[in-house]
Amino acid sequence: MSLILDELFPTIADLRLVVPSLGTSVDKEKLNSSASAAKKQICNVITKDIYDTIVADDGDADMKVALAQALANATMVKQVTFDVIEYRKSAVAVYKNEQENMRRSFMEGYYNAMDTLLYLLKKDETWLATPFSKQQQELKISTAEDFNALYPIDSSYLFFFRTMAIQAEIIEDHLSGYFELATNKEDEQSIKRLNRALAKMTVSVALQRFDPIELPATIRNLFDDSSASRSGDSEQARLLDLAKQLMTQAMETVKAVDLVLNISETTVSVDVETSFNQPEDGIFFMG
Repeated sequence: MSLILDELFPTIADLRLVVPSLGTSVDKEKLNSSASAAKKQICNVITKDIYDTIVADDGDADMKVALAQALANATMVKQVTFDVIEYRKSAVAVYKNEQENMRRSFMEGYYNAMDTLLYLLKKDETWLATPFSKQQQELKISTAEDFNALYPIDSSYLFFFRTMAIQAEIIEDHLSGYFELATNKEDEQSIKRLNRALAKMTVSVALQRFDPIELPATIRNLFDDSSASRSGDSEQARLLDLAKQLMTQAMETVKAVDLVLNISETTVSVDVETSFNQPEDGIFFMG
């Protein structure tokens, strides 16, 4: 049977070079289910055609290394839960904070590898032909570097990629009128201020929809506790607090631009008090 990991890791020893913590008794067949889900996750970002091109014998070596690291770490993120169950069956205690730390470590490895891969792909002709790349060019903030200059996201290409749809949603629903008028008036200062507001709004929505471990380190570290008493409820509350702060700051910027451009405040219809999920709602949008 052909295994997903075989494409990039001929032997378990090759895999262990990327995941040193991998147990000596683990085989690739046991990891195949998690690897399959990990591959699908990556293909959802870079497309299956590009994935297959990279793993081919004549694929770009640097891209192949980054893809291998991404696949290995994404596999282990999904495998952690199954491993913990096995440990408990063997009467080996694994504390919740230990399990969470493992997941975070693997997720960080996945994010770093995907950031590298997307950076290497950004000038690749095959990538430039994908719908994702075309959508990127249509955004007001069209690169991770530009976004990072407006709001720090560790220059994360993956976070930028995953928030492209959010950015487009905010522009279409709330800011298109402001951008259009500022552009018509050739008001570069107002455009810069609108871009900063857009970046903050985008991060604000991402804080509501993404799991904390999927956020860039600069943002994630605001919520990480080293103590075993870390509370998911308090973490969610802090995420919502920051989300509200960012949206409030963004709306203040938009109001200031509104005064400069002399247009009606009704152009923007974001209600800061109702645009956020609350803990008591019982429903959260997660990435």
